[in-house]
Amino acid sequence: MTTIGDIVSFAVEGQIITFSIRGKAKVRLSILAADLVRVQIAPKGAFKSNVSRAVVKTDWPALAFEVSETRDQVIIATSVMRLIVRKKPFVLECRDLSGKLIVGDDPKRRIRWDNGRTEVFKTTQPGEKYVGLGWRPQRLVRNGTKFVMRNRASYAPPETFNAEVPMWYGLRRGRAYAIFFDDTSWGTIDVGASSRRYVSFRNLGGNLDYYIFAGPTMAGILDRFTELTGRPFMPPRWAIGYQQCRWSYTPQSQLLEIAGEFRRRKIPCDCLYLDIDYMPNGHALTFDPKTFPKPVALLRRLHRQGFRVVANISPLLVRSDPEFGQALRKNLVLKTARGRVLIGRHFYWKEFRGDKTGECAWLDFTRPAVRQWWARRHQAFLRAGVDAIWNDLNEPEEMGKDWPSDVKYGFDGRPVDHCRTSPQYSLIQAEMSYGILRKHKSKERPYVISRGGYAGIQRCSALWTGDNKSGRVNDFKRNIPMGLSMSICGNPHNGHDIGG
Repeated sequence: MTTIGDIVSFAVEGQIITFSIRGKAKVRLSILAADLVRVQIAPKGAFKSNVSRAVVKTDWPALAFEVSETRDQVIIATSVMRLIVRKKPFVLECRDLSGKLIVGDDPKRRIRWDNGRTEVFKTTQPGEKYVGLGWRPQRLVRNGTKFVMRNRASYAPPETFNAEVPMWYGLRRGRAYAIFFDDTSWGTIDVGASSRRYVSFRNLGGNLDYYIFAGPTMAGILDRFTELTGRPFMPPRWAIGYQQCRWSYTPQSQLLEIAGEFRRRKIPCDCLYLDIDYMPNGHALTFDPKTFPKPVALLRRLHRQGFRVVANISPLLVRSDPEFGQALRKNLVLKTARGRVLIGRHFYWKEFRGDKTGECAWLDFTRPAVRQWWARRHQAFLRAGVDAIWNDLNEPEEMGKDWPSDVKYGFDGRPVDHCRTSPQYSLIQAEMSYGILRKHKSKERPYVISRGGYAGIQRCSALWTGDNKSGRVNDFKRNIPMGLSMSICGNPHNGHDIGG
């Protein structure tokens, strides 16, 4: 384990200040706004592009700030904050203009790295409370908790969940600041669970990238965060109304019966969902000819009754799907480190719908060719009258089963391991789905709802917390802090299974 050492030199170039540390390490501070600084840590001295797609604003206007130096420290002053960088050893502090500490490195632990992992320790001040971190089933105040940054379904262990937004606020004496840890590897965030004296965050990827929002208000921080990662999308008006969903309405007569009862009883409802049973044995983007024999007529009838229809679309192909062979031949699916197709099993199609094996493969949406192929397959499906897209099982998830950590995502010829990027798989799928709807339904606002997610998904998709069970009261109890937490992390379009 190596702890960051002394500064040997620093250089200022535009809005970037780079510190060279004794040994090979470097730290780069980018002053993006008067209240926002990006911190990049390169233990081996080489700064690399971040694989994360969370940040969309990279071109910030020129900003006036002052850099001064004393024997013991470097001071970077904006109109809102002062960054104090202590030289021996490197310690970063963010202070307000009166000199009061906003947030700073723990002076003993500071920054450490070992075996490809890098960890930052921040001092916890007396009385400081932490909120945020997106979907987390624990209490709203996060003090004393620890999280693993790995998208898993809602029935997985509580330290993981199906959407990751590694951004949190520190609150103390009426003032707020925030940290956004922009890393898509299976890292950890320790909010005082190991010690009340500090908060730490660690990755698996060597270089570490995070942002400090100086505040002082939560509203101002949230505005700046969504400036950085994208403003929430504007949903269609009908999506603000009541949405009816269950597992599942099949055959189509059951869906029509539900629709008719809503109208007969004069219960407001704007939207009906089609879960996976509309598909024949899981064949993607296809209506079952036995249970949904006339989908175009069905959807037209529902539209006349004032309903919009959202269809479940998972990021996988079952082996019996007519397109499965083509997807393999065109190299469109995820593979293991040895180049073998990652084959999983979808329990539902095997146990409940008669598929012999339930075997399936996951599409690699990190590659443009795959996204283009998948988009073309939506044309006829959307033309039939489906209004919106429900992305499910996209953590990506195989019913709680762990995949090998070195499953490869293509990323245009620069493969990235599953353990270093999987949380943003669902973000990439949501961006693609939003684009598909914009193209094929250009006269309407797109609506996408996703189970998985990563920071930035607010610009293209709503979220829901995954499967609740009606017999578990705690499922509903925990939804309240989860929804509040996701909202203050930039995604106001979020909801829960009310009926279980």
